[in-house]
Amino acid sequence: MSSLIDDLLTLAKSDEIDDEYVFESFNLSETALNILPSYSESTLSRGIRLQNNIQPNIIFNGNREMIEKLITILMDNAIKYTKENGEIILSIAQNGSKINMDFYNTADISEDYDLNNLFNRFYRPDNSRNSSTGGHGIGLSIAKKIVKNHGGMIIAQKKDNGIFFSTSFRNR
Repeated sequence: MSSLIDDLLTLAKSDEIDDEYVFESFNLSETALNILPSYSESTLSRGIRLQNNIQPNIIFNGNREMIEKLITILMDNAIKYTKENGEIILSIAQNGSKINMDFYNTADISEDYDLNNLFNRFYRPDNSRNSSTGGHGIGLSIAKKIVKNHGGMIIAQKKDNGIFFSTSFRNR
């Protein structure tokens, strides 16, 4: 229950970006690399290969706390839905003023899986509505709000026996 309340508070806070977000320049590459070790136990226990392709020293102007939350939400989501002995890949790259942060994980995606609804509050695909995955169906809506509040966009696509979340930002 407390995680649901925390998520709802994050959503409410993200609705008030003008008053709540303080933007600063920080090293996005280091931020992401510092988060990844916290997932080593959960990936190892399920035989999941966690790979990263993170370009070094990408300096991003944004709210560090919210970007950390974004990475955590997308990593938690990937861990939750990756098949045993599957794979998760986090890629971050900068090309000029554009920064892409992409998450791929192997997952069972049925043909009727509606990727357009994944970012809606409280939406969970039918095959994930069970106690083994947990969650409340608002993590991806928080992720979308964080990306939007940073002037970016996020999409989900089926790709190579899995799902691919791609975010892109214009660095300010």
